[in-house]
Amino acid sequence: MKTAFKLLVLSFFLMAFQCDDEDELIYNNFKISVTPQATFSLQDTIWIEGKISSKIYNADTNDSIPYINPPIQEVFYVMKLIDSNLNANSEGALEQFGIINNLGESFPWRCDKSDLRIESVLNSQGDSYSFKIGFVPLQKADYVFSFTEGKLTNPERNENIAQDYLLSSRPDAIGFERCGEYSYRILNETDREFYFSVR
Repeated sequence: MKTAFKLLVLSFFLMAFQCDDEDELIYNNFKISVTPQATFSLQDTIWIEGKISSKIYNADTNDSIPYINPPIQEVFYVMKLIDSNLNANSEGALEQFGIINNLGESFPWRCDKSDLRIESVLNSQGDSYSFKIGFVPLQKADYVFSFTEGKLTNPERNENIAQDYLLSSRPDAIGFERCGEYSYRILNETDREFYFSVR
């Protein structure tokens, strides 16, 4: 009986020890900037730059620790604004740009018409990851870059361009059509979109 009781007490301590191994980790998001213009020409290069700390915050120990699963990446959508239908007012437009990998690498992601995944590069000091990707427009139209996680730091995001493409079923939202799937963001509640025209 004593042995069974000791084993029971020991199992509680072991379970408590296992639970304590799960630290609460808080990840940073990329700070992203786009060339600050509303209108570009076919000869221009639109640069997207991102930077993030190479450390994550451990809330349990109140300390920053190195990120252990590099490369750190960002995914975003490259969309062309279109006359709205019931479901969307933008569609994938990745093929309407030439892409320059200046720093880091970029790859088509889940929807190869719209989604681009960017893998960043660790700097020589080892304290941050960065990327710099260029987009050369191949067609004239109105476009939007929509970032999934990153924080867009541009103070002017040219939201007035979206007013010409209001979604008929949801005039307060932008609707993304990505390979037959639809998603939405409320215009006045998101700060992850950068609109621009190519003329």
